[in-house]
Amino acid sequence: MKSKVAIIFFIVFLFITSQKLHSQVFTDVYSSTNIPLGGIIEIFDYDNDGLEDWVYEIYGDSTFHLLKNQGNGNFTDVTVSSNFPRINPSQYFANTNDPTPVPVDIDNDGDYDIFYWETFGGDLHLHLWENRSGVFQEVSACIGWANSLLTGNLYADGMRAFSFVDYDKDGDLDITYNTVFDNATPQSTLILRNDINSNGLFAYSDTLITGFPIGLATRLYPFDFDNDGDFDFIGWEITPGQFATFNFHTIKLYRNDDSLFTDISALSGLAAANYSGGMTYFDYNNDGFLDVLFGCTDNNFNSPPDNKFFQNNGDGTFTDITSINNVHYSNHYNGPTGIDYNNDGYEDLCFDMSGFGMNHAPFYTNYSSVFVENADTLGINVILPGGQNSTGGRRWIDYNNDGLLDLFVGQGVVDYLFQNNLPNSNSKYLNITLQGCISPTDPSGARVVVFANGHKQTRYFISERVSTSRVSSKILHFGLSASSVADSINVFWPSGIITRLYNVASDQDLLIHEDSNCTRQPSLIASSIYTLNRSICQGDSLYAGGGYQTQPGTYYDYYPISGGCDSLVITNLSFSLVLPSPQTIYGPDTVCAGQQNVTFSILPVLGASSYQWSIPVGSTLNSGGGTTSINITLGNSPGYIVVSAVNSCSMSLPTHFYVYTTICTGIEDLQELTSLSVYPNPVNDKLHIQYELNSAKDISIFLKDIFGRDVLDPIHKINITGLQTDQFSTNSVSMGMYILQIKSGDQSVNHRIIINH
Repeated sequence: MKSKVAIIFFIVFLFITSQKLHSQVFTDVYSSTNIPLGGIIEIFDYDNDGLEDWVYEIYGDSTFHLLKNQGNGNFTDVTVSSNFPRINPSQYFANTNDPTPVPVDIDNDGDYDIFYWETFGGDLHLHLWENRSGVFQEVSACIGWANSLLTGNLYADGMRAFSFVDYDKDGDLDITYNTVFDNATPQSTLILRNDINSNGLFAYSDTLITGFPIGLATRLYPFDFDNDGDFDFIGWEITPGQFATFNFHTIKLYRNDDSLFTDISALSGLAAANYSGGMTYFDYNNDGFLDVLFGCTDNNFNSPPDNKFFQNNGDGTFTDITSINNVHYSNHYNGPTGIDYNNDGYEDLCFDMSGFGMNHAPFYTNYSSVFVENADTLGINVILPGGQNSTGGRRWIDYNNDGLLDLFVGQGVVDYLFQNNLPNSNSKYLNITLQGCISPTDPSGARVVVFANGHKQTRYFISERVSTSRVSSKILHFGLSASSVADSINVFWPSGIITRLYNVASDQDLLIHEDSNCTRQPSLIASSIYTLNRSICQGDSLYAGGGYQTQPGTYYDYYPISGGCDSLVITNLSFSLVLPSPQTIYGPDTVCAGQQNVTFSILPVLGASSYQWSIPVGSTLNSGGGTTSINITLGNSPGYIVVSAVNSCSMSLPTHFYVYTTICTGIEDLQELTSLSVYPNPVNDKLHIQYELNSAKDISIFLKDIFGRDVLDPIHKINITGLQTDQFSTNSVSMGMYILQIKSGDQSVNHRIIINH
């Protein structure tokens, strides 16, 4: 065993020596950018263009700014055009002790909103600014946050720990916050339940989290230490009355068993006293289980504590490996962050420094699970200028989109942007962004495991904000060393769904959807909602969604009302249909010349607002023009009945129906025959005759050729009255013109019939 350790350290020694013989890995390129002096507060893609933008505190300015990433190393200030919340850093920090705007998709519509909090006079006030297609609008009052959510003697350092996880498994993010009071009866972990999609509210609840002790102040992080798919909590507790002394900050681990939390700190081996300056969890040895490192921050220089580094054994226990991994700095180092700067597949360690006389923050390179401090060698040893005691916003970002993580250090007086200059040939990578569907869109709690080059890497995606936790990119970065392909990518979603991708090429940015067919509608946070269904002709436009729209879609307009909660108008816009021609025209195809009150009709056509009819020359339209049914008086000339469907956009192709006229002999004497309809004409196989008698008559119906000869057996009926229906089967009759004759005694009615097989 000793020989194996010696070999590892010898290899590390050779690697470090070779690095020193070459140029530094990082070069400060800040002066070549247009980035103003200040510090990065948060990193997120606010407009979904694939580039990460910055929430930024400009040195000497009175508000936070939103800087849009242009993709070429430069940024544009879009604070005003995006209506980004105007938060005053100096007043903000004075009242709330370092909370910051947090990007998180609270409304579950696929883009990041801004959450932040304030405390005044001991009362907690929460704010939510909804992202509406790149423009922010405060909706706090609309979701039940008009007044303070928690009142009382809140310690000045209170309410600094917020996390976002779907605790009730309903597909959206809830909020937990941990109180840090300095009185005898502080609160413990509380929760706000997200019910925006059901009742529009985001209300306090004390029913979802059980098992936490009342009477101890806590600062806890969601953390799935046992890979069972649900969130556990890790962090520390502070004995009441001891916060300001920086003592008795005890590491705690609460295991989640079906939403019942059990304190297993002692059983797991994590019960250690330590005042923490933040923590990080990362799989430093690539065994698939997340390990934990607590940074130390202490004002007591006589006996400062060490950092604490615990290896996850995968069996529910942890081993303290602080001393054997060379990360036991005994000073004010906080905000630890695990990142893979050299893309070798092992996460390295970066610290912030809280000052108190120190002039740099350490950086540890992970050489196959052995850490070596080499900030000087890498060229990122930041010397603090006079009067500065903190490196502040250290953020790891790929600012030039080359697949290598760069380091921004914002100090205000002097800023640094350290560009990573490692060669790409041995620095392959994958950048992975997740979007949930059954899980929240912002899938806090998801775990991603990548297999490549014989190694397994694990990343855990969580949305949280603690003042001493240095949140970096929301993109999960995986180094693949020289491997040009990842054997597999495995995403374990909070919903329990598992997504697996195989043989994925390196050096690309991936957006992985929990369900590729999933669609998310924009948020419906509003005091009242109105839905309009509108159609337009192609080429026309309608005002909706903040502008004139020419394409079908669903558009959202928010209209401010008093009280800070808007009303919402949803417009479902479609093109007016291309009108189909009307189907069959129903009516007699042979009528007596001059016959009155003859009706022709069609079925309604979808999308039509009216109908245009034309009738034979010499006929008269009595009623029904523009409708589906007309009443006419026939003239002496035969001709077409024609109809087209019409709307504001177009007219359909016409439908035709030919009407024959005949001289009806004796009809003036056959007064009992009140109506007659013969169809279809021309006829193929079945000729239908419908007629009505107002008194009893003997009736005979004949089908004759033009020479007056019967071509089918006549139909005879005795002493009938009322509506009658008969038919001839014409299959055996040759094609041509024939006469249908209805006769009673010496009176008759004749119709011309065309047989066309």
